[in-house]
Amino acid sequence: MMAVWLYGPALNPLNVTWLLAEGDSFQHFSGWDMFRRDVWRWPLGAVPTLGSAIDSSVVFSDSIPLIALPLKLLHEVLPDPFQYVGMVMAVNLALNAAVAAGLALRLQATRPGALLVGLLVLALPAVTMRGPGALGHEALSAHWLIMLGLWLGLECSATRQGLWRWMLLLNLAVLIHFYLFFMVGVLWAAWCIRSGWQLRGRALVRHGGWMLATVLVTVGVMLATGYFQFGVKIEGDTGFGLYSAGLLTFFNPGSAGLFFGGTDFHGVSRVVPGWLSPLQGQYEGFAYAGLGVLTLLGVALGCALLRRGSVTATTRSWPSRTVWVLAPLALFFFALGNRWVLGPWLYEWRYPEFLEPITQYLRSSGRMAWPLLYVAVFLSLLALVQRMPARALAAVLALCVALQWWDLAPWHVYVRGNMQTLTFASHSYEPFPWLAREDLHELAEGRHRLSYLPGDDMYHLKAATWLAARNDLSINVAYFARVNQGVLYQAAEPAREAYASQGLSRDTLYALTDTTLAGPVCQLPEMRCIAVDNMIFAGWERVDNDSEQ
Repeated sequence: MMAVWLYGPALNPLNVTWLLAEGDSFQHFSGWDMFRRDVWRWPLGAVPTLGSAIDSSVVFSDSIPLIALPLKLLHEVLPDPFQYVGMVMAVNLALNAAVAAGLALRLQATRPGALLVGLLVLALPAVTMRGPGALGHEALSAHWLIMLGLWLGLECSATRQGLWRWMLLLNLAVLIHFYLFFMVGVLWAAWCIRSGWQLRGRALVRHGGWMLATVLVTVGVMLATGYFQFGVKIEGDTGFGLYSAGLLTFFNPGSAGLFFGGTDFHGVSRVVPGWLSPLQGQYEGFAYAGLGVLTLLGVALGCALLRRGSVTATTRSWPSRTVWVLAPLALFFFALGNRWVLGPWLYEWRYPEFLEPITQYLRSSGRMAWPLLYVAVFLSLLALVQRMPARALAAVLALCVALQWWDLAPWHVYVRGNMQTLTFASHSYEPFPWLAREDLHELAEGRHRLSYLPGDDMYHLKAATWLAARNDLSINVAYFARVNQGVLYQAAEPAREAYASQGLSRDTLYALTDTTLAGPVCQLPEMRCIAVDNMIFAGWERVDNDSEQ
């Protein structure tokens, strides 16, 4: 119900054009949109038609290979276009609540208590902040993967069943998003160390063999889905330290303020005052817990201090410190990056150079704060389960749920309002209306490629990609994770050189965002040019696929 209320028409897979007004969510859709209409290749997730000069895959368009790969088999029967951005949010919200409730039961909460924990976790703004109408990156809303990692970490001994479950979880995560896979991978590594610590002889060898097999299977899945398929090299500063988390990120509802317009955005909380970070990129480390969760933490801390001797023998055992404390703390330390932020204060320090291979690929380190947030929630629950009667705990949880939803109600209204505007519920905004022009599609008809020049206009690239997909054209450049204007401009250099020398292909449609490029070409007698929205589309009047000029 929450997903229906928040995202409304976006849950309809046939409602697609709203994505043109989005940023990252459109990137995810365009990866799938191009992937579905291309032939099967190796690696299976390769999509060279989207950014032929970049040669990437659905991994780097963040199109969720777990969904994109099987749906490609249904390309001929699926409607075209077809999007699953909205449904991903609905499924992840449901799974987050369900797994949270299951983990609460595993920690000996009653069924009513577990249901309340599910509702508490469902409202976490760190999840809804990742969906459309906010920051985007709907794949990152799959926090149920983190909670399943904590669930599996409760087992202290290594059983064959447990090892298979870890392997399945790791490969599910790698097929959804690399950052979630990294978090789960750290929990898995911690569990392997903890469960193998007391093993000796053949048992230790078998344990090591399972670890190696898990790594090999996971690397094989990564290879097949296209994790190593990226045709450009990203050099220099990649943003590590900028996209970090603040030391007080769990208490700051306003750390995403600079993303939403600075002082005009007052945070996601109704009552807790937020503050702007001195680092603009710290919206990636947004992890405000919510008033309800903060209340739960306070009650648990108070009970632990006042009733330290009340833990019974049957509930004395706590989760493994290695998986539930040390690993999440290590991830949180990494989330802080090399620029520690405490309120308005900033402290920079030199990060160890040997970690550069990790920091180069995990520049949005602030996301690594999420596991510690869930650990705080469930350790607080466990502390109360051990020290409080079931009815009293249910009352506390009910109060926390009410506070959580009341505190975040304005934020939910904000997301809903954005989505209603995007999905044309109010018919107030329609991006790139010229894409419906028949003469433009007629110009694209019968061609094979779209050449986007000079290549560095990130705004119109969305519309050009949409036009290419609707007419089954490949496009020379496209937006992927970690790609910026400079990378796109460099990748488009061969196409610019060919265009400058008037080595014009008859089966190519040219999309020129620098209109000064159109002058000499549009004067050619057989060249047809259409001007729209500070762009010019150019192509030969008569398309001859067997000859080129």
